[in-house]
Amino acid sequence: MQGLVTTQGVESTAILVQDFCKNHFELRCFVVNGRIEHLIYSTFERVDPDGYLRDFVKLERSAAIATWFANDSVAMEDAERKASRLVRHWLTWLRCRSAEPTVAFRCDLLITRAGPGKAEVRAI
Repeated sequence: MQGLVTTQGVESTAILVQDFCKNHFELRCFVVNGRIEHLIYSTFERVDPDGYLRDFVKLERSAAIATWFANDSVAMEDAERKASRLVRHWLTWLRCRSAEPTVAFRCDLLITRAGPGKAEVRAI
């Protein structure tokens, strides 16, 4: 990791490391002026022999509930509520990194149905 921050042209003082978490799908939150303006429900269908994710799939919310959450709309509402809270935390962190407000960003979250009416949400 030291090589990443000492590479010529890199000015960042922070590195975010991503670990793999089992999940049912990825929730892509498009945030504009501090509000989630659009959500995309997506996943990759397979991992190739080299460990790369392949075959991107994007579904509408209702199809995502049926396909990945066993028709558990309450669990989806729980996931979306937790995602919203996590996005607010990321916005606070970003504001601590810069005095300028973040105008827009995409926050990708891994979502797992943890049981009836419950979801787990993890930042990528």
